[in-house]
Amino acid sequence: MKIAVYTFIMGHILIVIPKRKAEGYLKSCFGWHSHNQQSLEWMQLKPDFCSGDYCDLDNHLDISLNKDIRFDKKKTAELLYSLKLVFPHIEEFKHDDTLFWKILGIK
Repeated sequence: MKIAVYTFIMGHILIVIPKRKAEGYLKSCFGWHSHNQQSLEWMQLKPDFCSGDYCDLDNHLDISLNKDIRFDKKKTAELLYSLKLVFPHIEEFKHDDTLFWKILGIK
């Protein structure tokens, strides 16, 4: 099962995206700082509360938020749905702070 794991930190949502065919997670979701087709597609789909700034340098996708959506299930679902349209192989999103940092090798 392809599960994307996410956490929230200081006005950002951090997400690890599973690889499409292999085990493990993508090192670069949107092609580092360059724009690839997926990043351009997501920029068209992203919700208004996302500032548009994102980074995927440290084996995860870091999306800046204009407001804290950590406790807003509807807005969180809207954001995750926009990512699901770009990464259709994701079967589930899981909010798990401990697992997120463990995947990145930070315990």
